[in-house]
Amino acid sequence: MSDTPPTEPSVEEVPAEPVSIEGYKALKAQESDAEDARPFTTVRDQVFHVTTELPAIVILDLGVASDPGSTTGEKLRALRQFLNSAIADDEIDGFNHLLRTAKPAILMDEMNEITEDLMTKVVAVPTE
Repeated sequence: MSDTPPTEPSVEEVPAEPVSIEGYKALKAQESDAEDARPFTTVRDQVFHVTTELPAIVILDLGVASDPGSTTGEKLRALRQFLNSAIADDEIDGFNHLLRTAKPAILMDEMNEITEDLMTKVVAVPTE
């Protein structure tokens, strides 16, 4: 045996990089999502949770609205009902407020991306 005391492992300091506001928000959203396992969508850096109990009639209405014989009004109503049903009840007011007041305005291309993301998330939600 040696009389030499054990040496402490060396610790190398690593300089911290500055954290941006966007990076901080993303990190907080990730932490929040780890605590809340509900699926979510992000619109303009705001996180909205996707409902886990979408009424089947909403999906059926979307199917009917996709028929070539349906009117533009029927298609838009079905899409609007889907959006209102897909976001968690406690967050729908904030979601609708953002859709109406975002600057610059949310145009149809972005709305299509939002809708596509929501449809993907709703379909991925397990049903018992």
